[in-house]
Amino acid sequence: MFLLQDLLQDFEARIANWSAAPKIADVIVKKGPFLKLYTTYIREFSAVNYHFEDCCTKFPKFAKLVKDFEKREACRNLKLQHFMLKPVQRLPQYKLLLEDYLRHLPHDSLDFDDTTIALRIVSDAAEHANNTIRQGDKFRRMLQLQSRLGDYFELIRPGRDLIKEGELQKVSRKGVGPRYFILLSDCLLYTTYSGSWSGSDTTSLRVSYQIPLSTLTVRLPPQLQTTDNEIATELHLTSPVRSFCIRAQSIRERNAWLDALNTAIEDHNSRKATFFTNDTQRIECRMGLAPPIWVPDRRVSMCQQCTVEFTVLIRRHHCRACGQVVCSTCSSNKAPLRYLDFDSARVCDTCFEAIEKGKKTKFFENMNFDAKSIFFFLL
Repeated sequence: MFLLQDLLQDFEARIANWSAAPKIADVIVKKGPFLKLYTTYIREFSAVNYHFEDCCTKFPKFAKLVKDFEKREACRNLKLQHFMLKPVQRLPQYKLLLEDYLRHLPHDSLDFDDTTIALRIVSDAAEHANNTIRQGDKFRRMLQLQSRLGDYFELIRPGRDLIKEGELQKVSRKGVGPRYFILLSDCLLYTTYSGSWSGSDTTSLRVSYQIPLSTLTVRLPPQLQTTDNEIATELHLTSPVRSFCIRAQSIRERNAWLDALNTAIEDHNSRKATFFTNDTQRIECRMGLAPPIWVPDRRVSMCQQCTVEFTVLIRRHHCRACGQVVCSTCSSNKAPLRYLDFDSARVCDTCFEAIEKGKKTKFFENMNFDAKSIFFFLL
């Protein structure tokens, strides 16, 4: 509201003094950075509008109050929701007006350069709002998927984005069967339906395999001498966790999955490469043999495990085993470290798994033959 009042006052003053300064775009250039304030309103508009309609239905007194307000002369017989929609439409309207204004400006106009800058500022603000809406839509979809997965898998984690989802046919030696795949920014979830009907968007899902993108390879099947046209819609996925063949409904759908998978793998690996550390040093540090060299806070803007950006709420933590800077989600475990006389200290998830694996290996190495035989017999 205050932004609109300031813009209106500046525009009115400029129009009144047009003969002395025939330009207006510099006003938008000056106020432009504040246009991103519209993003919060746009992001919450759908939820607020739904809540508004719900209140009108549930509370007759509130509905009457709204109708009485809409009867005012200032409303011009328009619904209150019409005015609620105005801020959502404002950024696109600013962009269209500036494009039209620039199209009719001569290149030697005093306002040409400022108009070009103003158009870029407004376009950036509109794109920022659109990106926020898309992120909000993705998050709501992830909430729906989390509900389908239940408490058996933590889908929503800092830094994790939903990229693509859908049903594909898993090809096996005995035939084909529907599976539901969820492509995230760090892994691919191979899920099966818990219910008997696979067509519902509310059918419960069970995670069969979580495949890290860092270990996943995607390729087209070899061109075999066969009359089976369905091979043209297949993809081969290979990883240490699980390797399998999937079949799409069409070549177009297969290509969409192929592009999404390859792009996600490339993006994930490029983010991970930013935090590459010498393997020998990491192995020594992970096992807690010696104090690690801590990565300075100022050199890292995101978690070195999941790549979530650090904020006021998402704080930095150092792994006491390898020295990396990680978020709280990726360092929720403690492990005994030798250089601390085996006192437990916060470690990242990767180091925790390595330490636990090392403890199990040492346990078996210390067992004599008879004890091992009894142990495996009991298993």
